[in-house]
Amino acid sequence: MQVTIEIDDVIANRLWNVTKKMTKPPKVQDDGSTLIEPMFPSLADFIAEILSMNFQQHLMAEPDEVVTAKRKQIEAIEAEIRGRFRPNVKIGTSNA
Repeated sequence: MQVTIEIDDVIANRLWNVTKKMTKPPKVQDDGSTLIEPMFPSLADFIAEILSMNFQQHLMAEPDEVVTAKRKQIEAIEAEIRGRFRPNVKIGTSNA
């Protein structure tokens, strides 16, 4: 399926002016300089991200078997991580 989106030039320019101000968190390079990258290299990337979030919201309501399996893997890994930080606590009584 191919989908084409047409946006009025005035709206597209306004969106792009807002979008190009969005940046990823700054990264300090090895030489000490700071790299600031755009969040979205193009307006098309911004629109694709918006659509992707919308699709995800709707499709996650009824996830397929691949998504369900991946969620279970994530839950297992998160449980493993939590377990690494859980102390072994024992409470006993002493007969003094």
